[in-house]
Amino acid sequence: MSTLLWAICAVCVIAALALAVLEKRRSSKQVLAMHKMRGSRLYADIYHQVVEKAKDEDIEELRVERDRVVVIGVWPRTRIAEFDLNKNGYQMLSGDKVRALANVLALDLPQLDSVRDYEFDRIQLERPSGDKDYAYLFVIRSAAKKKITERHRRMSWDRLY
Repeated sequence: MSTLLWAICAVCVIAALALAVLEKRRSSKQVLAMHKMRGSRLYADIYHQVVEKAKDEDIEELRVERDRVVVIGVWPRTRIAEFDLNKNGYQMLSGDKVRALANVLALDLPQLDSVRDYEFDRIQLERPSGDKDYAYLFVIRSAAKKKITERHRRMSWDRLY
């Protein structure tokens, strides 16, 4: 019986090591993809049209899709910036490039840095053609949004009196 137990333990250890190696490899690929994205002409264009506009704004939502990047503000709830890849001469991105772009944007927009204030999720979209697609979404958490909204209301009230 003890030989069987040792065999099971050995298999578990080997499986854990294999998973660790796979995870390390996956994270290395993500870092490389982020590095390539940051150095691309596409990211330079997105930086000027999206990041520079949104850098000092209160962001409610940042959505990175295969064909566009959209930033929506908290107060007033309006579109701060949008970058349409097609209209700017780019093709739709692959899933890996979308993830890399979302990660790089999160690094360049300091508001999104707080795990306490923002949720990061992969969402499923349905295109007008009926096709299913995926996007990455940063959304402000309720408590953080409430704090920002109250601050803006107080500032508006103070301006009146």
